[in-house]
Amino acid sequence: MREAFLVHYKFVQSKKATTANISAAIHLNEIPQFAAGELQRLYGHIYSSLAFIKVFHSTSQVCTYVARHGATPTAILLFRRVGRCIEVLNQTMQINPAELRRFAACVFGQFPFVGVISFKAVQTDLLHFPYPVQRGHAMEDIAIALPDGVDDYTARLGKSTRSNLKYYKAKLEKDFSSVSFQSYEKTEIDEQIIHRLIRLSESRITAKKISFGINGEQARGLVKLAKLCGVVNVIWVDGQLCAGAISYRIGANQKTEVIAHDEKYNGYSPGMLCFYQAICESITKGVKTYHLGGGRLDYKVRLSGVQRDMEQVEIYRPYWGMVLHCDRVVKNLLKARLLQLKTWLRSRENSLPVRLLLQTRHAMRKKQ
Repeated sequence: MREAFLVHYKFVQSKKATTANISAAIHLNEIPQFAAGELQRLYGHIYSSLAFIKVFHSTSQVCTYVARHGATPTAILLFRRVGRCIEVLNQTMQINPAELRRFAACVFGQFPFVGVISFKAVQTDLLHFPYPVQRGHAMEDIAIALPDGVDDYTARLGKSTRSNLKYYKAKLEKDFSSVSFQSYEKTEIDEQIIHRLIRLSESRITAKKISFGINGEQARGLVKLAKLCGVVNVIWVDGQLCAGAISYRIGANQKTEVIAHDEKYNGYSPGMLCFYQAICESITKGVKTYHLGGGRLDYKVRLSGVQRDMEQVEIYRPYWGMVLHCDRVVKNLLKARLLQLKTWLRSRENSLPVRLLLQTRHAMRKKQ
């Protein structure tokens, strides 16, 4: 049986003439039952959901930090202690800097031997933060704020984008006897479609001499998560898989994890068509924010995506703590610079100099 008990903290935050009492508690080695729904409400992203954390992380010895204003949770952070470091499992989320300060104070108070709190990917304001902080580029979250209706969304797109979508859809329907768009959810999803889309994505990426980021274990995790909260949108052409998107829907938020198409349909812009159809279908299901994933690709902008940069944030207890953890500081700095370089290369992957660089790098790796 896991050891589970609460450690309570209280804060007083002054706002002009009013005073708001904020309470916080750390559930040691426990994830309370209400956490799933509140994580969805507070952060609205699959990477901060309990479903994602349970599939891709062990929940053994995971603690839960809960801050409340009255009875309403204002922050929920799941974390694990690894040596002298606290690793927060929530990621790709926006968090209020005041909540971040309270969390740091609670953690450093509860765990006197911990010197670092690590967030993998967050967006926050760290100006005048009371602890020493190291921050660096982690990932991009390109998202679309969706209107209530499909027609409103389509009208918001640029004239050339609407024209291209109409042209390629008509071209597909003219050149093939049967074209259909299908959407499958949770248990309706055939896992063979997921594996097929992953292979198509791998083929396209490796052809560009770029390492593919999904291994066998991760693919099995994607299938498992899809059965819990997944949506797979597919374009079928004469009974064959033309293109598809693997997404996850959490409340009013949807995130596409994999988008892929068969290369023989390149002349029909199938990826763009599939993304558009997936977005439109999500609007009919009440989705308000659609996350397109990272990668500064032109078609994501044309679909009205807005880029939000996520940072890796490391919070240190005292200023001399960064000296004690100098190896970690240097490692994080190098990692952030490498991620920035990869992001820059991917945004220019169609240019000749970048293609030559990637091909040379790929050839050198094969010789090792």
